Amino acid sequence: MSREMTMSEWRVKATLWTLGLTLMAAGCGGGEDASKKSEAPAEAKEKSMAVEVAVLQTRDFTRSLEFPGVAEPVAERTVSAETGGRILSAPFEEGAKIKKGALMLRVDAKATSAQLDLIDAQISAASREYKRIKELAGQGLATPQQLDQTKTQLQQAKLSKNQARIGKAMATVRSPFTGWVANKMAEEGEFAGPGQPIAQLIDYSTIKLEVTVPESDIEYVKQGDVVEVHFTALGKTYEGTIARRGLMVAMPTATFPIEVHVANEDLTLLPGMRARVRVPKDQLSGVVVVPRDAILEGFSQREAMVVGKDGRAELRVVEMGPGKGNDVVIVNGLAVGDRLIVKGHRNVVAGTVLRIVSESTGTAAAP
Repeated sequence: MSREMTMSEWRVKATLWTLGLTLMAAGCGGGEDASKKSEAPAEAKEKSMAVEVAVLQTRDFTRSLEFPGVAEPVAERTVSAETGGRILSAPFEEGAKIKKGALMLRVDAKATSAQLDLIDAQISAASREYKRIKELAGQGLATPQQLDQTKTQLQQAKLSKNQARIGKAMATVRSPFTGWVANKMAEEGEFAGPGQPIAQLIDYSTIKLEVTVPESDIEYVKQGDVVEVHFTALGKTYEGTIARRGLMVAMPTATFPIEVHVANEDLTLLPGMRARVRVPKDQLSGVVVVPRDAILEGFSQREAMVVGKDGRAELRVVEMGPGKGNDVVIVNGLAVGDRLIVKGHRNVVAGTVLRIVSESTGTAAAP
């Protein structure tokens, strides 16, 4: 049997209801705060940058003088026809290698051959006449003048034959040295005139470079010295030898000519390639040498990035000395043991957290 609730019972139920709602609200709020607290460290974590590092050491460094030059074949000759005539043979092509003494040209020499036959007949007649006059002179039936005249005629005929032989020999042209045909200027069936160029022959198994050295630096250049020759197009450096040093200064430039030879057995070097001849000047001992690529160009100074003691990037202002290729001497700003950032240094600033992916010892290698 139902009954009406008393005022006390209503107050108890209301209190319990309010307490339940409060506890539910507190439970929801506590979960959200815990989630925020767990996410906070991840958001505050700093991002690191991957870099490659070289630990600096000292080494010797050779200072060099550099002079520009252009590659040329060690021998070059324009081969020409020595006598006129229709070309019977020109057995060579552009780019072909031709040995010394090989046939390069033969022109029609029929006229010269006919001339030789005629001269042979003249020599035979002059010889018989000279013999006859000589016998008559021995019998007192011919004068000494007649004998001299017939002797002179015989000698002239023999000289004519020698000239004709030379002319016939000039109908063929042979290679003056072993080389390669750079340009062919004549074909079979064409007519070649005396002195007409038929081919340009070069020997580039050795490359020569003619450069000029200022008077102030000529003391460092001596015949027979070994030098470096860097070819820009190939990005390679070869060993060369100073084959000739000029004896007289050229005015008004006050320079001396020198000639450098570079072996080119594999024919990689081509005439016309630009190069720089490096002549050793002196040697610096125990200096810090770094890759030039690792140096940054600041607004008014040169800078480098190193790994600080705290593992963060540290900016150093540096002073550069002499350089060669990608190597450069650091006069001030870096020291032995510094960990120079050689790759990735352009992506960091002072204070950046670093992640070292590679560390090497030495300074000569480019990054």
